[in-house]
Amino acid sequence: MCMDNATNCDTLASNLAKEVASFKGMAARTRCAPHIINLCAKVFISFFFKPPRKKKQAALEESADGQKDNDDDVAMEVDDEEDEEHVAPEDEMVEDDVANDVDSIDAAREAHDATRVLTVREQAKKEAKEWYVRSNGAPLEMTAAEEKTALGIFPKVAGLARRVHDTTILQEAFAALVEADNKHKAKENAEALAAKKEAPHEIPEQKSTLGRRMPTRWNTDLDCLTDYADFKDPVTELCSSPRYKLGKYLLDTKQFALVDQMIPALDPFERITALFSRAEVPLIYQVLPLMEALEHDLVRIRDDVHRAPVVRIASHATLILLGKYYALTDDCETYATALFMCPNKKDKALLANADWAPETVAIFRERAIKEFHNDNPDQAEEAAAPPPTRPKKKKRAKDATHVDDLIDDYDNNSMATATNQDTIEAYFAAPPVPVIEIRSVGKPGPNGAGKGDVCDYWEKAKATRPRLAKFALKHLTAPASSVDAERAFSNGRLQVNHLQHGMSSQTFKARVALHSWDGCPFFPPGTAERLLAERDARQSKKKSK
Repeated sequence: MCMDNATNCDTLASNLAKEVASFKGMAARTRCAPHIINLCAKVFISFFFKPPRKKKQAALEESADGQKDNDDDVAMEVDDEEDEEHVAPEDEMVEDDVANDVDSIDAAREAHDATRVLTVREQAKKEAKEWYVRSNGAPLEMTAAEEKTALGIFPKVAGLARRVHDTTILQEAFAALVEADNKHKAKENAEALAAKKEAPHEIPEQKSTLGRRMPTRWNTDLDCLTDYADFKDPVTELCSSPRYKLGKYLLDTKQFALVDQMIPALDPFERITALFSRAEVPLIYQVLPLMEALEHDLVRIRDDVHRAPVVRIASHATLILLGKYYALTDDCETYATALFMCPNKKDKALLANADWAPETVAIFRERAIKEFHNDNPDQAEEAAAPPPTRPKKKKRAKDATHVDDLIDDYDNNSMATATNQDTIEAYFAAPPVPVIEIRSVGKPGPNGAGKGDVCDYWEKAKATRPRLAKFALKHLTAPASSVDAERAFSNGRLQVNHLQHGMSSQTFKARVALHSWDGCPFFPPGTAERLLAERDARQSKKKSK
């Protein structure tokens, strides 16, 4: 059973084992890999995200209802942009979270995530300082000024994206700045190529606005950050203009330098998130290799003395959390068994892996063998008995014995294969299967090469090794994510938010305006369509110049 990492899921697994005899409790409880990656990314990002000052719920409700003395008329006269100029970027995000109803998405999961992030942050700062003194003679720590600089990054980046998305004037101004900047970069690229030099700029294709942060999806933080960095010149020009009063959203030089280090550090999280977000269900045999690869990337970043201390400490904090959940996978044998049943890996690949101790591999190997024989009790005695061999003829001195020896080997191997190929002992004894052989099982891709995976391999093997194939597929096809189930049942609001996010605030405002015109006596029929058509024509004419 695959569930997220909240403690109430542990309680469910333990109690379910008491009600269902065939369910093994925590030994059969797998963990949602996307949730682990999401939580690790949150820990890293928390070092660059100053928490907002929480407002009292009563004050929020009072403000929303407009029931504060006689302030209704006054509030309507206040210009939004003037008012927001005096609000700190991090405090603006409170309204974003309330508007998206973040706290009610999944109370247990949100409480678990928030507590875990805060705990790991403090643990990482303490460990980095003490551990590096012992190992390197110098502490790994950041000053209060460095921490303050880092914490201001995401509130500024997300705040600017929100303002640009919510204000038509800012949208159009930013789009014009991006267009001018792209033309300038394209000109410089053309000049460089003409001089047979490498193009100095990478121009984002078909994008003229900033990605907007969505509180329910960590990767929108990265999108927002990446766009801010890609559009550095237009962003700087927009925020520096006294007309728009957006100076509080402009990153300083030190913050821009940190952004250049943050984006590569967050890219592995984005790649894994994209993998687990595909239409195909992510499977459990993919989890441990990805966690190990992510661990190695984080260690490399943490130990890089050329990176900023806050980036290194953030990586160490992420390593602490990742290590915790990696260790918890030992409670469920399916993770290791699924790797064993990858024909290109088996136990041999794990023995060659420095992350696995030989003793640990041996323990999980014996557990896999035991489980296989529990599923196939008729094979236990067969596996214990030695494979039959054909007696060799007595060689005469005058015979050329090389042919006899070779044919005897062929005969013995064929008998052993026919008898034992459907046992897990024979599977472990055979060498790993080449990856090209596994891929050849699947349907050919555009280039003619096969696209088969380990599941396709065992589906084909059902004809010759039915019991082994059934055992392998039982573990290999276990899902690595519980996202779909959560959205459909306990986490249904997440799906609602997803649909809401598909419509921008400007689209919503435009639809409200169009609806208000419908049937209104002040405008003749067709006014809305005519105005929209005229605007489209102006925009097309402007682009063609």
